[in-house]
Amino acid sequence: MFRSICSVYLLLHLIGDYYMQSDKNSQRKEIKYSVVLSHSIIYAIPFFILVVFIDWQNEWLMQAGMLSISHLCIDTIKHFVVKERKNMGALPYLIDQAFHMLSLMCIALITIRWMHGIEAAPWVQTIINVSNTKYINIIAWACMLLLVGKPANITIRQILRIYKPAGDEESKRKVGALIGSLERIIMMLLLGIGQYTAIALVLTAKSIARYDMLKDKQFAEYYLLGTLLSTLIVLSAFLVLLYP
Repeated sequence: MFRSICSVYLLLHLIGDYYMQSDKNSQRKEIKYSVVLSHSIIYAIPFFILVVFIDWQNEWLMQAGMLSISHLCIDTIKHFVVKERKNMGALPYLIDQAFHMLSLMCIALITIRWMHGIEAAPWVQTIINVSNTKYINIIAWACMLLLVGKPANITIRQILRIYKPAGDEESKRKVGALIGSLERIIMMLLLGIGQYTAIALVLTAKSIARYDMLKDKQFAEYYLLGTLLSTLIVLSAFLVLLYP
């Protein structure tokens, strides 16, 4: 039950914290606290929308409230810390997300101990039964698909920011992010069908496309770090969310 509850929380967190927040607003949060407040309101929207699809709706509203408030508290602390201390690199981002994950797990434990857990509403369960699919599998695959997109790109960009080669243009970064997302989606699908060795072909094809650029030592190291981080994210997410 813990895994299924955390998967639901994670899915909504990814939607609220990444896909419903622009890069511009993410940067403005470090300067203006009003942006932190507006982001927290937007972040809460998918949590409260889900009440339509959930049984035990009063309990879910309590969970949604706890998750939204904990998110606001963590982002508030990050705002004032980053505002006082500049040039901290990827550390604030990584610690911020680590605390968000910790809060999701703590609230999941509270839910297991004092509530009924998370159950799909009867009408949703009817649809799931017709499709002969477990809802937790749908949630897990949705989490994987969302995770390997924008969140993975932002995480890799934050970690590798200090290693970025000179002359790295915005247009090239966007193309690189798209290639990285497609690469991780393909790897995710290959893991799902058990074709583990085929992952090597994906990485080889990517290297061939960048063959001339890899002659530059600085770019080669940057490229290798990015590829390894990308692969690590996919494998880790698959083990946590989908491995039996």
